[in-house]
Amino acid sequence: MNTAEAMKRRIPAKLPVLLGLLGALGPGTALAAERACRTASVVSDKTLRDRWPDLVSRVQEEVLNRDNIDACASITLLATDNTIRVEVTLPDGRAASRGSLPPEDVIPTLQALLLMPERLPSPTTPTRSPATDPPHEPARPQPRAPKRFAPEEAGASGSSQASRARALGVELSVVGGARFGDGQASYGLGAQSLLDLKGWLIGFEARADRYYQLSQAQYQTALELGVVAGKRLLLGGMTLDLAAGPGFAIKGALSSQSDTAVVQVSSSDRLPLVPERSPPPEPSSGAVPRLLVGAHLGFKPGSVLRSFVGVDGTFGPARAEGLGANSPSLPRWTLGLTLGATVGTP
Repeated sequence: MNTAEAMKRRIPAKLPVLLGLLGALGPGTALAAERACRTASVVSDKTLRDRWPDLVSRVQEEVLNRDNIDACASITLLATDNTIRVEVTLPDGRAASRGSLPPEDVIPTLQALLLMPERLPSPTTPTRSPATDPPHEPARPQPRAPKRFAPEEAGASGSSQASRARALGVELSVVGGARFGDGQASYGLGAQSLLDLKGWLIGFEARADRYYQLSQAQYQTALELGVVAGKRLLLGGMTLDLAAGPGFAIKGALSSQSDTAVVQVSSSDRLPLVPERSPPPEPSSGAVPRLLVGAHLGFKPGSVLRSFVGVDGTFGPARAEGLGANSPSLPRWTLGLTLGATVGTP
């Protein structure tokens, strides 16, 4: 038997073995090809596509076309108010997300999350000389961290009304208004000075009023002085001041009254007799203690010049003790409207 005939007999005997190996390797090769990912998938909601229509296409062009990212990753873009949330899921189950991103930070964030780490050289690999090293890749952009303001910067901005309320403030106000109560009506003008310490108020006020008796046409003036303290509340773009305190008032006739002498003449000798004088009127109501209360609604608390409107009232006796019924009397209670303008620290 020659060599050619021997080789022909061996080939048919090995043919089944070769076919079996190819059949075993064939399915694995096909499965690996099916598992290969051409590009990462991008999922987005309708709100994001309507608000930023070109964002998905930019992600596909600038992120997914890079050769150093995981091509089997799953990317989800969601719109949250005026910001964007990014979620990345890798085939091995690892996931990462970033929220509250502006549109310009989405692409740098995805590049940082999908970047595949470079393989480090093994310890046995000889060190290359700088002349043979390949050129380094340019630095990749990193997502910008949101800017955080320090507490002193937030206080320096002065945009918060609460921070202004915590500061020490000085105010000077001009107040005018009308009151009614206990059978009398009045209108007057006054001044008020306040210190604002962390929302707590303390100050001094003075006011002059002209009172009218509703049953008579006579009018009289009164001077009112007091010390008030209270609390300032913030109501959005307005303030509500609630204050009360002790004071006193003095009321007297506006016009001066002169004594009238009455001379009696005798019919017999026509000689004048001793003149009779009427009793002098009471000069004033005396210093009458009063309780002062008020509630003022202020506008534009952040301005140097601002205005307010409110209600106020007084409570106390009509006149000082020991004075007669002919002396001027104050109303035992009053309520009224108040208007004012304030100049002070914002």
